[in-house]
Amino acid sequence: MKLYNLYKYKIFLYFLICFLSFSNISNSSERLDSLWRSYYYCPNFDKCLDLINKIEKELELPEFINNYDELDWLNYEKGSFLMSSLNDDDILLAEEYLLKIINNERLIKNPNDLYYYAHVNLGWSYHTEKIIFNPKKAIKFMKIGAEQKIPEAINNLGAFYEMGLRDKKNYKKAFELYSEASRLGQHYAHSNIGKFYILGWGGAEKNYYKAINHYKLSTISNYGD
Repeated sequence: MKLYNLYKYKIFLYFLICFLSFSNISNSSERLDSLWRSYYYCPNFDKCLDLINKIEKELELPEFINNYDELDWLNYEKGSFLMSSLNDDDILLAEEYLLKIINNERLIKNPNDLYYYAHVNLGWSYHTEKIIFNPKKAIKFMKIGAEQKIPEAINNLGAFYEMGLRDKKNYKKAFELYSEASRLGQHYAHSNIGKFYILGWGGAEKNYYKAINHYKLSTISNYGD
């Protein structure tokens, strides 16, 4: 009889541990979801930084250690967010977070959208941020995104050719890239094309009617975003 009671106690204890473990994971997931929701609606830089730091701390818990999707998204989101800072230290830290995705062996073998968008974001930052300014890397990373037909990457690469980043200006190539990006719905590309039709650059004959049409399309802010 005692052995039977001991057996029942062990069964009860086993299910209690399973329940508590599941409850803990569930609570952690709910807490993480709540933090992400708060982050997306945070009112200012400091509040957003505080929230994404809490998210990073949450993802250090054992139940998230193999959740690569969450960890990859954190690296991408925190890197992209810090890149908006005016502080050079934040920019350098942002580069580190984005490179965690770009240099990730798992993602190199099986690249996803996040992998390619990290190239686009960091590629643009290598052009815009003085502390990490690197035209060679800017073009290299942007080409990787453009090869995947990411409209923003194609438009940005066109901008690089237009301004002559690293090499001499190439208006013809820029116009080709802007045109391709516009066909994919990138509204900023329409603004760039409008300018080319006004100035007659890149093989585009001056045409104010076409320029106006492209400028109108460029004002549709969610067109291609």
